[in-house]
Amino acid sequence: MARIYQKPPVREDQTRVEDLVFKRKTFEPQHRVAQRSLSGVEHVRRYGHALVRYSALLLFSLTCQAAPIEEPPIHFVVTDTWGMPLLQSVDGTVVGGILFDLQQRLAKSVGRSAKITALPRRRIHQLMSLGEIDVLCYSNPAWLQRKYDKYLWSVPFMIQGELLVGRAPENIRPQDLKGQIVGTVLGFVYPALDPLFADEHLLRDDARTQEQVLQKLLAGRYQYAVSDTVSLDYFNSKHPSTERLWRVSDIASHAVSCLVRDDPQVPTQRLLKSIEHLQETGAVEDIIKSYR
Repeated sequence: MARIYQKPPVREDQTRVEDLVFKRKTFEPQHRVAQRSLSGVEHVRRYGHALVRYSALLLFSLTCQAAPIEEPPIHFVVTDTWGMPLLQSVDGTVVGGILFDLQQRLAKSVGRSAKITALPRRRIHQLMSLGEIDVLCYSNPAWLQRKYDKYLWSVPFMIQGELLVGRAPENIRPQDLKGQIVGTVLGFVYPALDPLFADEHLLRDDARTQEQVLQKLLAGRYQYAVSDTVSLDYFNSKHPSTERLWRVSDIASHAVSCLVRDDPQVPTQRLLKSIEHLQETGAVEDIIKSYR
């Protein structure tokens, strides 16, 4: 016959022990519970700040790894003797004009920003000798005092017409102005006229900028001056017809280009191709037309 299991009787001493354990767990003094809570707070104090610092450092590291490295801007330089419409500068920083628009577009085409500075000619020559200029725009080999081996010429993107200008319409050549004072830009090279200046067949009267040369002509400081075509057209557009200056004769035409520094830090070939592309597509002419 199967035996039925029966729980053994609980001894009296065992019942007392179990009751004591229950009472200890249930009615544990509050100051001990508080002590355990305080130990948790102290743990957070001790290790929490380190955890926060570690998390911030990790986040910063991940951000730095994700952010692309920003490449330096292309440093463009132009001669500060040019005025509008070629350039408008404020405290040496170019802020507008044909060259400003052109160089901004060139920098954008290679994924860079543009830093455009207007400087005196001598300072430009010094910086180019040191290789501290990335691009010199609106120049011609005949205008430079020396060759720069670290730079490459772009294709021409404009033709600058060099004119003899007067206050009245007439037809006269520079060779016919023996002993005459002619308004010119300080430090500028005029290949077709320099022999006449050298033997004093003509006398130079220099002004700081091309615009000042035309203003002095309009004021009657001299009878004739030398100007480029775009500057003359822009000057006349800003004055009434009674103050119009006239083209007296054509002196020469110059193809203007950019000099680009041949250096691994500069996207030289991409800039040269961009200049060629802007010229071929008519983008340069569109920029010029916007200032007429």
